Amino acid sequence: MGAVELNGIDPVAGPVGLVHILSHEPGGWVVEDIVRGVPNPFGGVGTGFASNIDLDGETLVCGASSYLTAAPGGGIIVGAVLVYKRTPVGHWGLAQIIEQPPYSGTVPGYGQFGRALALDGGTLVVSDMAGRELVHVFERPANGDWTLVQTIDRPPSSPPPPSYFGRTLALDEQDGVLAVIEGADCQVYERDGSGVWLWVTTLSPLEGTSVAVGTQFGTSAKVRDGMLAIGAPYEAVQGVPRGAVEIFERGSSGWSRTGRLIPPAWSTFTGLGKSVALDDRRVVAGDVGSYGAIGLVPGSVSLQGS
Repeated sequence: MGAVELNGIDPVAGPVGLVHILSHEPGGWVVEDIVRGVPNPFGGVGTGFASNIDLDGETLVCGASSYLTAAPGGGIIVGAVLVYKRTPVGHWGLAQIIEQPPYSGTVPGYGQFGRALALDGGTLVVSDMAGRELVHVFERPANGDWTLVQTIDRPPSSPPPPSYFGRTLALDEQDGVLAVIEGADCQVYERDGSGVWLWVTTLSPLEGTSVAVGTQFGTSAKVRDGMLAIGAPYEAVQGVPRGAVEIFERGSSGWSRTGRLIPPAWSTFTGLGKSVALDDRRVVAGDVGSYGAIGLVPGSVSLQGS
């Protein structure tokens, strides 16, 4: 089963967004359902619905970072996550709207709760790009609603906002690992025995690029079974910003870099690491387009160890 995001237009409410859910049947892929977003309660603008999505079993979560509602006591809450559940007949219905926690001091237009999210099992993590820059952790008991259980603040060593803490998230619930991209670094958290997420280390790219461009380290990230893959599509490879995917693994002494995937030697610019996928000790890295001796190779995938 897969979910594909696509903008939708409501003739009355305007752009509400759509998610197309496809199921793989014996005859091939078929459309199982089309999920619609909801109109913005304040009207007039879209909610940003489905700008990012995640799927786990029969639960679908969709970020809507421009969803606006009135906050208790006045002000505006910016952003929400819409949760959909699959029914036995294959219909996906709206089960819950998780709004931005109101205490984050949001200024309208700068909330972006739901700009990034990650769902794994009974844990959902959502970035809150308001003034303080937070990551909220939600948990769901069996057949219950998602409930806020922890709010993760930036590490004390972080620079003052905006450091874009939470712009990309990667979660492995079973292994108890959460990767939070902040600026040009990755902050790693692990869940302790009491279920609290604690900061353990900061991971950084191997090579930089110019200050104006940056490495884009953390454009993509995935974590699974003690391995963390982080895409950096502008990271320098021998001084040239061709992109790379940094591989980190957790050992007895903590997290360390154990590998680096780089573009083919003939490529001059690729953007390798724009997207990554990780499963069963296998890494797949997306390359948005390669220029080299054989010409343009759009959308290629390159896996070359350094």
